[in-house]
Amino acid sequence: MNKLGICKMLVVMLILLVVLSGISQAGVVITATQGKAIQYKSDTGVWVSETRLKTRTAGVWDNDPALNTLDANKSYLQFDLANLYAANPGLQGNIASATLTIYAITDAKSYVVSGLKDGSNEAWSANTIDWFSAPGNDTASGTALLADQTVGLYTVNPTVANGAATEDVTAFLNTDTDGLVTFIFTAGGTTYMYNVLAGSYYNADYMPVLTIEIPEPASLMLLGLGGLAMLKKRR
Repeated sequence: MNKLGICKMLVVMLILLVVLSGISQAGVVITATQGKAIQYKSDTGVWVSETRLKTRTAGVWDNDPALNTLDANKSYLQFDLANLYAANPGLQGNIASATLTIYAITDAKSYVVSGLKDGSNEAWSANTIDWFSAPGNDTASGTALLADQTVGLYTVNPTVANGAATEDVTAFLNTDTDGLVTFIFTAGGTTYMYNVLAGSYYNADYMPVLTIEIPEPASLMLLGLGGLAMLKKRR
């Protein structure tokens, strides 16, 4: 296809995309697949992770055990989007709108939400994750994460007990290439949040969820065709 033909096709697709943008989109609510709070306490070293999501920071890390007073929690929450991508070809990397909703147990607290970058061992397991194995964790800090493995997203302050904290995470989701998306919560303050694991800190009405707007299939098809056209243009 010559350059004029490619230009004409791109113009037509642009017009169609503008028209299709007015078509209603469907909101898909996705429940997290796993979540766990990791903990470090100075009096015993590594502590077993908790079923509730939790953030906390107190004391200060020191390599000398006699001076180490760190008592901290960070929480990990993961979503698996592989099935969503499979059912909606062209959606991955082209999500128009996505929000993360978290429900806190405690009132008037705060926490920071970060994202784990692709390639940073997203195959972690809630059954085994701890302070020293958690991907992206700065083990010598009650609040810090490793800058080369994580990206800061937003802060929730203050929390509302049993209230929804909903924020846009579209840009972060569009960096996903493997179908696994991990969010990390750090203090803030000492905050308890509902989890997806059955138990004392599980409530079906307050589970953490992602809400993703799915464009009409025709829109996704055009996005795919646009990518192919640009590839041909480069060649």
